[in-house]
Amino acid sequence: MNRLPPKWHWPHGPRFGLGANDKTIGIVNADGVALAAIQGLNQKLEETRAENSVIKSKNQSLEQRLERLEQLLNQTARSKD
Repeated sequence: MNRLPPKWHWPHGPRFGLGANDKTIGIVNADGVALAAIQGLNQKLEETRAENSVIKSKNQSLEQRLERLEQLLNQTARSKD
């Protein structure tokens, strides 16, 4: 439903039996839609958390590499003095 244009309406009445007419939605159906939305958001959250974990791990590895390179650079600079 999130891909439908903002003012979308079903041209021939409700297609999924969500209400008595094309202007209303039953409370049970509204709860189902809300639950589906929550589940979708939770899935996105879990995906984002997994991506975040990968990024944190890569960042930590890059920080360690940078620290080693800086140490080598400092050692090289000291040995030239």
